Amino acid sequence: MKLEQFVAGLQKIYGANLSSVVLYGSAAGPDFQQKYSDYNLLVILRDLDPRELARSARLCQKWMGWRRKNPPPVFVDQEYLQNSRDVFPIEFLDMKETHQILRGEDPFLEMNVSKEHLRLQCESELKGKILALREAILRAHPSRRRIQTLILRSSSSLFAVFRGFLRLLGEPVPPTKREVLTKLNAKTHLDTAIFEKILNVREGKQKLKRSQVLDWMAEYLTTLKKIARVADSL
Repeated sequence: MKLEQFVAGLQKIYGANLSSVVLYGSAAGPDFQQKYSDYNLLVILRDLDPRELARSARLCQKWMGWRRKNPPPVFVDQEYLQNSRDVFPIEFLDMKETHQILRGEDPFLEMNVSKEHLRLQCESELKGKILALREAILRAHPSRRRIQTLILRSSSSLFAVFRGFLRLLGEPVPPTKREVLTKLNAKTHLDTAIFEKILNVREGKQKLKRSQVLDWMAEYLTTLKKIARVADSL
């Protein structure tokens, strides 16, 4: 199912109850990659009663596909959006900065987020990712191929944290991931070369050999620990 068909289907089902449909994430910006990027959608309803939500279940299932090609859309109402800024500051700031309105109103025009909430989430995401990666290594070993996939897939969400760091430092956030790394290096003096290499692999400019997998993962975790220390000190 095409994106335009899905959005039109939501409009047909919900009518005036549909406040907004927002495309966010890499698909809404210059870093979109067909192989790795998802179509992330935020659907805002005025009335989000479970019975209302169930009305679009079949449409959403078609959109996701039986192999879950597309992630499920995120359904919220205005109250949830307003009262969750302290819990998800990274996500909401990213949405505010890079999004496309596919239907309805722009929900981010008046949205502001506390820097302390942003700092706490950056630290939490980094330390949580370190624990999750260690657990994933135990599950994946000795398959170097699974660890390779883990490195390439798991790194994508960290760029949202890196953008959060730049915002904490009062810096404008560049549009591309490479520019984010360049500015992060300049402002924190941390070596994020591992993420440059990961981007090269994702873009087909470099190969990650199976013999290198554990070395890359070690560098990956070491870099995350260093960045987490900076977050703790801010």
